[in-house]
Amino acid sequence: MAYGIKALAEQKLLSGKYTEKALYILENQQFKNKLANTIETEKIKVASKTGELPGIEHDCAIFTHKGKTVYAAVLVDRLENQSAGK
Repeated sequence: MAYGIKALAEQKLLSGKYTEKALYILENQQFKNKLANTIETEKIKVASKTGELPGIEHDCAIFTHKGKTVYAAVLVDRLENQSAGK
């Protein structure tokens, strides 16, 4: 997942306008309660995709600040306690 979001951000996955659209969607993610939960999103740009199913929690994100970028992916399964996965 981290490789995929990095390829997207570096425009190696989709062509120009489709990359822009995909990043726009990720930047406007409504749920910021996982990886971006404690990030000051006014200072650090976050583009992410969260998700969950019973027993599964995940979040993949691109964090950008002052020209530096970090890619993160956390995928958790077999959760007995759903909130513990967050």
